[in-house]
Amino acid sequence: MLLDGGFRVVAPDMLGYGDSARLPDAPGVPPESIRVYAYKNVADDIRELARQLECTTIILGGHDWYYSLAPFLPSSPARSSLVNDRGAQVAWRVAQWHPSLVSRLFTIAGPYRRPTSHWTSFDDLVKAVPQLAYQKQIASGILEQTFCTTEGIRDFLKILDFSGDAQNQTAFEPTRGFDLEHLQRLGKGSLLTDQELEVYVAKYSRNGLHGPCNWYRTRRANFEDDQSLLGSTIDIPVLYIAAARDRVFSPSLTHDMEQCVPQLLRASVDAHHYAHVEKWQDVNGILSAWLRAEFHGSASLVARTSLA
Repeated sequence: MLLDGGFRVVAPDMLGYGDSARLPDAPGVPPESIRVYAYKNVADDIRELARQLECTTIILGGHDWYYSLAPFLPSSPARSSLVNDRGAQVAWRVAQWHPSLVSRLFTIAGPYRRPTSHWTSFDDLVKAVPQLAYQKQIASGILEQTFCTTEGIRDFLKILDFSGDAQNQTAFEPTRGFDLEHLQRLGKGSLLTDQELEVYVAKYSRNGLHGPCNWYRTRRANFEDDQSLLGSTIDIPVLYIAAARDRVFSPSLTHDMEQCVPQLLRASVDAHHYAHVEKWQDVNGILSAWLRAEFHGSASLVARTSLA
């Protein structure tokens, strides 16, 4: 869709994923090493990538946590854009750390989290927002220790086939985390084809789950970096696409985003967390309409999408 719209798309692997470099850290990665996964460090990486690609501004997008660089309009190097997967949280911070770089921003199933001056431990966070308990489990190291073989990684990735299948919902409960025994008996869901699943298995097997899990160990590093962003706003056009059936990022976690993102436009699709896979046509339609309205001023295009 982005290519058809005249964008140049750049999609690098997120640190710890795919073909990214394997970092020399152990399961008990020390604070000085975990900082390479912190949002500020990755934001600086994105800025450098944009510089090397000779992009003065970018359109940045992301889903959940992951990030990837995306569209660049070949007709105007000054109007470049970036796209993220598992990078919504990174994308928000890139727009704050490097505001002159990001001209527009869109995120999917990854709401804005404002910087705070008060440190909250994982235990206190879970008490306040019970559906984030699964993040504590991921940070503990149990997943990478349990699913450390190719077959184990295949078992783990079946739960990420978030098509809303009943068996998947049994194996993963946000307030508790993953049922490790159930995961190993889980059948494949319907969201991915067998071929697509094997591509993910091959990529994750290259470096294992330690790198991906490190993103859940950056809370203290991100908190410390965020102190320089207290009170800041994101003053560019922003599109947020919510997944209506997402069991983690419920509407209660997104109700006040406009306070920090004054040019926010909201949309929603009837999908689970991986909305851009499950309902890709709907997501593409909303994103395409927004981009066309932004660049061509056609508000009617946006009106025909399922904007919330």
